[in-house]
Amino acid sequence: MATLKKAFPDRKIHLLANSLWADLAHSTGLFDKITPLVPQKLLRSPTYRRQTWALLKKEPSGLLLNTTFRRRIAVEDSLAWFYPASARQSIAGHPEALEPPSLRHYLEARLYERVWPSPEKATHEWHLYAHIAQILKIAPPDFGVYARLLTQSWPEVESPFPAHIVAMPGASVPYKMVPLAVFGDLLRETTRKLGLPIVFLGSKKDRPYVQELRKFLPPHRVEDLTGSLALPESIAVLHQARGVIGVDTGLTHIAATWGSPTLVLMGGGHWGRFFPYPESFPYQPFILHRPMSCYGCGWFCQYTLSQKAPYPCIATLEQAPREPFYRWLQAVSARK
Repeated sequence: MATLKKAFPDRKIHLLANSLWADLAHSTGLFDKITPLVPQKLLRSPTYRRQTWALLKKEPSGLLLNTTFRRRIAVEDSLAWFYPASARQSIAGHPEALEPPSLRHYLEARLYERVWPSPEKATHEWHLYAHIAQILKIAPPDFGVYARLLTQSWPEVESPFPAHIVAMPGASVPYKMVPLAVFGDLLRETTRKLGLPIVFLGSKKDRPYVQELRKFLPPHRVEDLTGSLALPESIAVLHQARGVIGVDTGLTHIAATWGSPTLVLMGGGHWGRFFPYPESFPYQPFILHRPMSCYGCGWFCQYTLSQKAPYPCIATLEQAPREPFYRWLQAVSARK
């Protein structure tokens, strides 16, 4: 965003942000205005959609840049439609989007004055934004943003333990939930090998799952903070951790890019889009996964139609090679 400010010095930067990370975006100080939105409510609630569209219509006219690679008509395109922009530009719609290609192309022609070409092959999000920056003729993203984020002042959150491991097991949807036996076994071995207590982070909806995980651990060596902290406070707890174990979430990325030993348990739906990082990245987490030939499916699983249970690449994580886990243990132990 700093490069956008340099490229458009006479414009204010207004970010339409997912409410999950809007507070974090605000803390960076890179934006003049941030409007938090709930994508799922845009998809499912007509009332919320009308309220959001009415709110956007009150904004002053400006240049709208739609950088969402897998944008949806009911979410990102609808926001662009109702925002009173003097001009709109967007990355070309992803070929795996749910909408029919003919409808997507029609909307692109009607809605956007300029549609940027997609990268030639599947790419990590960081490379996608470097691709967009090249099109806009601005400087590419800077890894230093993570270091600057680390030096910011975060809230003071008192931990019950002088040193701890942070665990973040909660997934946004059931088909990404790691089986209890797998996550619980890893946590039990973590406490046995490292002698460090576990602090759980996550949302209120993660509590039932965390309560089951606690059964794998000594009661006096666990602190459950799920649903009790705001995002900046959760980041402060991450900052204090000796190591982090979790699924593919925003907080896991923050921990990894801060250099904290981070173990990520994941399937292959978005393999290579978020995790793993490209080899050129200066920050590399440890990835525990079970390789399958169908990786990169975008979570459109060919083996099941049910979204109420973990997909095969997640459900069979007990078969995943444990080498990344043991290398993560060694990395955490080296920091003690």
